[in-house]
Amino acid sequence: MGTPRRSAELPAAARPRVALVTAGIDAVSGGHRYHRQLMDAAPAAGFDMQTVRPRPRLRLPKADVVVVDSLFAWALACAILRSGAPTVALVHQHPGGVDGAGPTRWLRRPLDLAVYRRCDLVIAPGQAVADSLIGEHGFQATRIELVRPGCDLPAAPPTEPLRGARALGLLNVANWLPNKGILELLDAVALLPAERATLHLVGRTDADLRYARHVRERIARPDLADRVVVHGALPAAAVSSLYGAADLFVFPSRVEAYGSSVGEALAAGVPVVGWDTPHLRALVADGAEGLLVPAGDTRALAPAIDRLATDRAELDRLTSGAVRRGAQLPTWHATTDRFFAILHRLLAGPPGSRPPPATRRSHA
Repeated sequence: MGTPRRSAELPAAARPRVALVTAGIDAVSGGHRYHRQLMDAAPAAGFDMQTVRPRPRLRLPKADVVVVDSLFAWALACAILRSGAPTVALVHQHPGGVDGAGPTRWLRRPLDLAVYRRCDLVIAPGQAVADSLIGEHGFQATRIELVRPGCDLPAAPPTEPLRGARALGLLNVANWLPNKGILELLDAVALLPAERATLHLVGRTDADLRYARHVRERIARPDLADRVVVHGALPAAAVSSLYGAADLFVFPSRVEAYGSSVGEALAAGVPVVGWDTPHLRALVADGAEGLLVPAGDTRALAPAIDRLATDRAELDRLTSGAVRRGAQLPTWHATTDRFFAILHRLLAGPPGSRPPPATRRSHA
């Protein structure tokens, strides 16, 4: 199929309608940022894209294509059965999610999977989720499209190095949720000699109030005195400025669909230290663009940071690797172009050409 028609060629009333079933696009998270980029790019790609609030319903909203945000897939398990329009699952998380109460995740997991199986296509922003759906849940690889998030942020004026008077300026960009490993990161920094690093935390501090209380209590302990700066949620330009001022990006998150902030760090030329997990291995090669240590091993995380605080040549080598890797990652323009090209292909297929639902493996 050729290049999709742009909005200048297609009157607004004639654009295919896309209903994005999600709670909104203004929250500070990788998934919501992804949605906002899609909404902004839709008119130029030839689509009229609107959000629809999720709620348990028997019918999906009227549209030419319905895109289901994975955060709310469970609420649409019955509606998908009655859908006449092509449906696409946009899977920003592993089935059931990773944060929140365990029983809730356990209940939502099969509902999420039921919705994904009945969708015409599944779009995964990260290789880790795509591999899990194929390897663990029996989805056909031909029904999953990988559309990675963009890694570019607005240009921002330089700021003072985050290290201050210490050897390294560490940056972590993540909302304060248990899965993000903020407490483990604080424990690792506390194991370092005081002159080694200053840690800067960027992200929502109210995403999980109980967890946030534990984080603040940990920061207040004497072994972290004057070593942690809490910025809270910041606009994209301010985050971009902090990436430019950081020496090292630290990301001890346990499970991610992709890891948007890691991609942004690499695009800014900042090497990464974090857990050796599938989502991080998809972006960072140990010893090339950063250092990966066994997941959950705080006592391995601290020496990895310390190694780069005391070996400038090694840090410079990894920084060069991060620059090379970052240049290979998609921009938001490339991401949205790919996403809407997939929707155009889905709509252009002849009657009866929609792929069959994903099947469960015989042993599943």
